[in-house]
Amino acid sequence: MKKIYLLIAVSFLLCSTIFGQSKAQRLILFEEFTNASCAPCAATNPGLNAILHNPSNESKIISIKYQANFPGSDPMNAQNPTQVSTRLTYYGVEGVPDGYMDGNVFADHPGYFSQTNIDNEYPVSAPFTISLVHSISSGLDSVYIDVTVTAETATSGTLKLHNVMIEREIYFATAPGSNGETEFYDVMRKMIPSDQGETLPTSFTAGQTATFHYAVPIPTYIYNKNQLAIVSFIQDNANKNVKQAAYSQPIPVTPDAAIMSVSNVPAMQCNTTFDPGFVFKNTGSTTITSATIAYKIDNNAATNYTWTGSLATNASEAITLPTITGTTGSHTFTVSVTEFNGSPDNFTANNSKTVPFIIFGSSATAPLTESFLTTTFPPANWSRYNPDGGLTWSRAAAGAASTVGSAKIDFYNITDGNIDDLILPPIDLTNIADATLLFHLAHAQYSTSYSDRLQVQASADCGTTWTTVFDKAGATLATTTVTTSAYTPTAAHWRAETANLSAFDGTNNVLVRFHAISGYGNNAYVDQINITSITAIKNNAAAPKNIMVYPNPTDGLIYIYNADNSEISLYNILGKQVLTVSKATNVNTLDLSGLPQGNYFVKISNGKEVVTKKVVLTK
Repeated sequence: MKKIYLLIAVSFLLCSTIFGQSKAQRLILFEEFTNASCAPCAATNPGLNAILHNPSNESKIISIKYQANFPGSDPMNAQNPTQVSTRLTYYGVEGVPDGYMDGNVFADHPGYFSQTNIDNEYPVSAPFTISLVHSISSGLDSVYIDVTVTAETATSGTLKLHNVMIEREIYFATAPGSNGETEFYDVMRKMIPSDQGETLPTSFTAGQTATFHYAVPIPTYIYNKNQLAIVSFIQDNANKNVKQAAYSQPIPVTPDAAIMSVSNVPAMQCNTTFDPGFVFKNTGSTTITSATIAYKIDNNAATNYTWTGSLATNASEAITLPTITGTTGSHTFTVSVTEFNGSPDNFTANNSKTVPFIIFGSSATAPLTESFLTTTFPPANWSRYNPDGGLTWSRAAAGAASTVGSAKIDFYNITDGNIDDLILPPIDLTNIADATLLFHLAHAQYSTSYSDRLQVQASADCGTTWTTVFDKAGATLATTTVTTSAYTPTAAHWRAETANLSAFDGTNNVLVRFHAISGYGNNAYVDQINITSITAIKNNAAAPKNIMVYPNPTDGLIYIYNADNSEISLYNILGKQVLTVSKATNVNTLDLSGLPQGNYFVKISNGKEVVTKKVVLTK
């Protein structure tokens, strides 16, 4: 038998205290099936992990992540495919991501998992307590596990004890699969004694115990032994219900340092200077007394910061860096540990954190128009805010009217609750009256049970606060019938929309964004963006309405607003009437695509007043 590895003489640092022992308090188990090449998994996992790893939930829930072999490559699956396959089969998993809380209490897409699920399950008492400790050999090649199961009440069932070696955190410098994920948590590495578990007695009397001891070689494919932890749980195979779980936390066995998070880098900012910060943590076995920290914007040359102090194992410190200056546009900020205690870190995967941020430039003068005709996306001076780093706004070939191109939000694949913003360039509304955003929208619901939401929001303080000026969801957002395939609009599906920005009249540097909140439904598209004034050219100052015509110039279609019950006529430069609408509605469309390019005049008459606007047709 190999000598047990001792960190120091105090055994508490070797053997982790477990949750859920006293008075059968439940420790919830959440099992997720995911994959490093699954796009919906990448969209789901940040939100799910935020719930599972919320400090307030640390004593309430533990998770196990099984990296599946589909839909694409995943090295963590390739390292132990058989045991993952056993759990996939056990639950009948046919697609990822998929999630299970306490076996059968929650069984659904993990994007639907919420704090409420935890709050409802945690008070449910457990029929067992589990005492669980583990230690690591001095040669760092074996794990020793001691498990004692105690029945708090008389209990029966087809019971199995599963013991799972997990890697609490796994970091990759570059994504190991195709979905962009580089951080993975609570990954199943080995099931002990096997994927079939340990058979327990079919019935327990109150106070009856069962004890198990395991000596297990550490698999060679483990990325970081400092992150090895053990999860044990009792599951009834008759109904798949998990009766109780326990957790023995990682034991640092080698020196290691990590950057845990980045702060004070506003996602959106109008100033070019900021004071970034980060949390530095000792995730290893040796006290850290000095470190060199490198930080940079984008791929520019890094600046070094020297830290000194005393950071014990598992301790962390928030550090503020000197002020740095950026330029307008979309950027990334990266902070990294390059060495500590005078030596390089042998485990580098957790040494760095990168966050995106936007510095807005000077404002454009209204009117502002965009039809997404070029393949560059986002267009010049536009920005995307994608907090989860997953799927977000992109350019699509389908366009409103006779144009090609629009902005698409992939609700079809983006997990429920995820938020993605498409931000227009800052705009100067100083000399604008009755400012209005005009745009075209296309959306189909996946079913009436899935409700995607699209808002238009505006900000006068560089994104610190936002005012919602347009808000539609579900059937109200939809412009066509339900479809269960990924939606692409046809010409008939587009609907003209308006958003009132008049509250920002007279204001400079106004930000406007399309704020998309996924309901995991189906895709939505926007096109023909126009911020303008609805004050029109009139020949009668007493005209009862403001008439709005856009886009102008146009390459085909024009849209006429606020012309209810009027007659609309289009004249060429010679005064010849070429188009007419006898009884107009509030929103009207004229198709000029069959006419020669040049200047035209739109005449709107309600029998008492007349409004005339010049329109330029370009081809």
